[in-house]
Amino acid sequence: MESLYRQKYQDKKLSWLLEKAQEAFNRYIRKRDNNNPRKGFFTCISCGKVRDEKYLQAGHYMPAGSNAPVRFDEMNVHGQCVECNTYLHGNQEAYRRGLVRKYGEEAVEDLELKAKQMWKWSRPEIIAIITDYRAKVKEVNYD
Repeated sequence: MESLYRQKYQDKKLSWLLEKAQEAFNRYIRKRDNNNPRKGFFTCISCGKVRDEKYLQAGHYMPAGSNAPVRFDEMNVHGQCVECNTYLHGNQEAYRRGLVRKYGEEAVEDLELKAKQMWKWSRPEIIAIITDYRAKVKEVNYD
């Protein structure tokens, strides 16, 4: 099956593949973090407010465009409300506090160091991200 995907994506531009990988990854994050006990609601990593799932976005702590090593790192991306992600430009300070509560200071510092490394995604890595996260979306269960 994997070789079929490799053939399917082989002639696609790298920018197109990155876009599809980001879509699959973000879909997984939104599904993963839509886990509030009140069905159809989620808790924002930054502000901590319980919001309707229609306002759920996959917010990056370290922005995807300028931090390639952590673009698809699940620890770097969490459910975030539209207000924090868009209007407050990621609400970075509050996002960091949420990460520290969830993972600890040392893990967050490691993530910040990882983001500063040089990185260039290869075609096979991006194709693997697309296929892996499309499969993961199917595995996540709301119940």
